[in-house]
This record gives sequence, structure tokens and C-alpha cells, in this order.
Amino acid sequence: MLAILKSGLAAFIASAVALGGAAGLFWTRPQAVPFATVPIRLENGIQLHVSRDEITTALWNSCHDADACALSFVREETSKPVTGVNPEDIGQFIAWLNSLTKSNWRLPTVKEQRFYAPAIETEAPLFSDPRMAWAANYNMKPAYARTVFESGHFGTGPNGLRDISGNIWEWTSSCVNANVETAMCPAFFAGGDHEAEIPVFLRDAYSGGCSAGVPPTHLGFRLVRSPIDNQTPAALSAITTAQPARKPAVMPKRSPMNAAAANAPNTAISPVAI
Repeated sequence: MLAILKSGLAAFIASAVALGGAAGLFWTRPQAVPFATVPIRLENGIQLHVSRDEITTALWNSCHDADACALSFVREETSKPVTGVNPEDIGQFIAWLNSLTKSNWRLPTVKEQRFYAPAIETEAPLFSDPRMAWAANYNMKPAYARTVFESGHFGTGPNGLRDISGNIWEWTSSCVNANVETAMCPAFFAGGDHEAEIPVFLRDAYSGGCSAGVPPTHLGFRLVRSPIDNQTPAALSAITTAQPARKPAVMPKRSPMNAAAANAPNTAISPVAI
């Protein structure tokens, strides 16, 4: 009788383990990254994985269908980059994507973006007086077409990234005022034909919102991840100090932030989006 009970108990435990393991795999196994990536070796030797294309409408709508992203976009434009999003919206998408893939995707910093997508040189400014720097190139070049083209329309760059020279400005995680905490940042850098300073709440900066150059036609994004993103502070320090110092990027001068943004209070709250 005891042998029968032991045998039955062993069979029950084996079945429970099998079912539990299957359930665990179903619920916790990371899904494959749902977009193509390109490895970019930064000047400090660290390898950055960058999404080959800007995040598409189809992928964004998958986030919406999972009740993780509030915004939804036209279903017929699935192969086109998603536009009309701001850092708060992107934060929802990143949280969903990282939960799905058990990874650490994020927006690039402005330094990373400058490295893999250097700004296109601009023409000589209309004004040379530093006091007129804010208006030096504003609206002096013809605006891009408002059409959102399918991914790959603008071609592939030497580093393998597509549409770097397109008509979509890509958000970064870098605040235009380095002295302001990210969660309280009034505006972030976005890179396109030129580097723009875009207020955090804007989803469409075509009517204005940047300090110089052609107003950004559309606002979208691509994501990056790095092996050091999951490192502890001590390990990260060991990695970065072992690498050669990065040369500062040479970029066109930008106007200073206004007084209200410059005096914005600091906070210790961690950002949601990045």
C-alpha cells in the first residue's frame, strides 16, 4: 500500500513539474527582438546594437493591442515608421518591448546618435552675429515632403542603418539642459537633417519647436542597447575607464535654453521612458 502511494505521489509530482515548467516557459521565455539590428562599435570600443530602421507603425500597434501603448495608428501603414510620438509615448513602448524580450532597449543618447548618424552639414548661416544665432538658419531651407515613406525609402548608410537621411527626426534621451533631471526635462535633442531641441510634450514639431534650421517634418525614433546597460555601477566604471576617452563631437552651435527651462527644479525621480 505504501509503495502504491509513493508511486502515485511521484507520478503526481512529475506531472506537476512538467506542467509547471511548460507554463513557465510559455509565460517567461523572452521573445526574439522583433526588428533587425545593426552593431555599431563606438569610439570607446563598446558595441552598440541599433535598430536598423525606425520603429514601425505595425510594431507600435502591437504594443497598443497589448494594452501597453495608449496611442494607435493607421493599420494600413504597417511598414512605415511610426510618427507623432513624444518621449512619454515612447516610454510606454519601451516598457512593453523590454517586458516582451527581457532586454534593455532604450533611446540613444545624443552622443550615441551623433556617432552613428552625424548631422548633415548646413549652409552658411544668414546671420553671423551670435545674438542672432537662434535665427541663423531657421526656415532657410525648403521643408521636406510631409509624406511618411516606407522603411528603407531613403536607402542604407555605410554603417548599415537605413533612412538616416530621411525626413523623420529621431528622439534621444538627452535633455537639452544637462543640469536638469530627465524626468523634469522641458526639451530633448532630436536628430535629423540637423539637430533640434524639441519640447517634451510635442508629437508634431512641423509648425515650430526647434531653435534653428528647417522645422522637423516628423518625430519618430529608433532604439539602441549595449552590453553595459545591465552592468552594475562598479562594473560599468571598470569598463568605461579601461576605454580611451571619446573625442567631443563637433556640432553646429545651438541657442541656450530659456531662463525658465534653465531654472527648472531638479528631482531624483527616475525617468519612465529611458
